[in-house]
This record gives sequence, structure tokens and C-alpha cells, in this order.
Amino acid sequence: MKEIEKSSRSESTYYVLLTPDGYFKDAFEDLFLEDDECNYTFTDSIEGAYRFEKLDGKYDAPKYLWNDTKSIENITEALEYLGGEIHSVTEIIETKTKYLIV
Repeated sequence: MKEIEKSSRSESTYYVLLTPDGYFKDAFEDLFLEDDECNYTFTDSIEGAYRFEKLDGKYDAPKYLWNDTKSIENITEALEYLGGEIHSVTEIIETKTKYLIV
């Protein structure tokens, strides 16, 4: 029997928005919401947080995230609207694969 092992590693950095209600998760179309309901959600898990790729990138926010007058385009505008703080996240994924040849 022969064993072959392969390892790989990937790293990515992105930004999340931590608000008083938790990490911003997503925004959705608000066709059927009541006037006092919000069209965005929060999560306690950083894995479920919305990933903003840049601090000032246009069109980096969810399509349906709006303030009272216009579409929110990036994490800086989302921070102004929702409050909280921006966190930089570096995600490192390491995988190890073993092949057993018999």
C-alpha cells in the first residue's frame, strides 16, 4: 500500500459589520413587510456575516440594503446607517488530503 498526501492553504481577507444587534447578515426585497419591519437581518455567528470585499467599493453591499433615500453601496455607508464597527477578518483554510493506493 502506498500513501500520497497533499496539502493546500488558502487565505482571504474581507470585512464584516458588527452592530449592536449582531453581525449584519443580509438584506432582502421588502415587498410584503409591514411599515415597522426591517428588510435586513443579523446573526451572532461571524461565519454567517455578510462579507464586504472592500471598505469603499461601489456595489459591495447587498442589493436591497437601502437607507431612507438611496441604496447603500459599501460597508462605510452601511456603518453610517446601521451603527456599530467594522472588523477585518482573515480566513485561513487548510486542507490535507490523503490518497491510499492499494
